[in-house]
Amino acid sequence: MSDERDIYSDEQRIADFDYMWEHACSLLFSNDDVYVRPIAKAHRVVRKVVSEWHEEPIRYLYAPATKVRRRLEVQGYTREKCIELWEREYARHIGHLEKLRGVDDDFNAQIDAQRGLTYEEWEAWQTKEAQLRER
Repeated sequence: MSDERDIYSDEQRIADFDYMWEHACSLLFSNDDVYVRPIAKAHRVVRKVVSEWHEEPIRYLYAPATKVRRRLEVQGYTREKCIELWEREYARHIGHLEKLRGVDDDFNAQIDAQRGLTYEEWEAWQTKEAQLRER
């Protein structure tokens, strides 16, 4: 996929919210989800990815997945709707890659490996990657 952070408003994709990510997250998260702590007292997951250039104290967003899912569902983002959005945007992603086909053999192999991927396969891959990162 990409490093872009997209937000969906109903069926409308708002591309790359990176420059406004904090504001976009305020629509979904509450002030209680934002922590300001010394790095040594930050959540384990946060300490794992903090670089030496972060200033003390660190300010970060941290909310359990169950809380995020509940808030998403309140806004109409059911699992079914998210799968539908993923499938539509994934088809767009593959279409974009196809326009770039021919750059080199490795890139072509990546396109071929991604073609036909289902949401369930992608979800399983993401779960496996997350488990590997936790080790």
